[in-house]
Amino acid sequence: MTPQGSSSVVFSGIASASDFWDWFTSSFLSIMYSGSDGTEAYTLASHTIILGGFHIWQTRYAALNFSDPENKGSSCYSDTPLLQNKTCYSTKQEAKENFGVSNGSDASKAELLSLEMFSYSTDNDSDISGYQTFFLRSTTNGVDELAKAALMQQYGWIDRQTKQVAIILSLYNPTLRVMSIVYLTIDFNLAGGVIPSSDVLVLNLEPYDFYVKKNIVRGILEAIFVGHVVYFAMIEIWDVCVLSGGNYRVVSVASSSLPHTRQCLTSAAIV
Repeated sequence: MTPQGSSSVVFSGIASASDFWDWFTSSFLSIMYSGSDGTEAYTLASHTIILGGFHIWQTRYAALNFSDPENKGSSCYSDTPLLQNKTCYSTKQEAKENFGVSNGSDASKAELLSLEMFSYSTDNDSDISGYQTFFLRSTTNGVDELAKAALMQQYGWIDRQTKQVAIILSLYNPTLRVMSIVYLTIDFNLAGGVIPSSDVLVLNLEPYDFYVKKNIVRGILEAIFVGHVVYFAMIEIWDVCVLSGGNYRVVSVASSSLPHTRQCLTSAAIV
């Protein structure tokens, strides 16, 4: 892969938090808004439209206290004097607190909230899909996003407690008539390792583009075929469960016994 924008980092080469910020600000956001005409801020390479912007969020390791009795039986509890009232990051739990709560300071939380681009929820079962979620939106050609991304880095949006950063894009290419869902993840482990991964779901919409005459004919023929199948299926059900009075015979080829009769339980179910 070749780096895009002014970044020297490709997505698959992200190996640290600084690499992520370099790629995110100088590559991802750079190509995200290149070719924008000012009226459609979510245009990628002048061809692919981002539907509704992009969604980015982070999950965080739970910050536990070594002295907390509730942590007994786990690796985050210890009687060692040097560890008393010290923080332990758990790989088995995810944080439900906003920024700043775990480290005893609200500075980071206040700074990030000042960007007015976050929606918080401490309920992991909420409709927000996680305790900490936000959308980047735009009324410009990316100037606001670049400025906010720089502040995100400055305010420490990614820190020691970060477990995973995920980015989701819904894309549509009107030229190729293809819709894509792109899911990018960057996993941060407590040992300092960083692992990027990606998944792409592609849906070809061309066969059902009814602006093309041949697809109108195809759609009509497919509808006739489906109707044909449904019609004859209903005829079979009618013959077996209505005209036969609800009785039909099952003949066992492997058995010498006489055919026996079964009862249709419903008009829509055949044993």
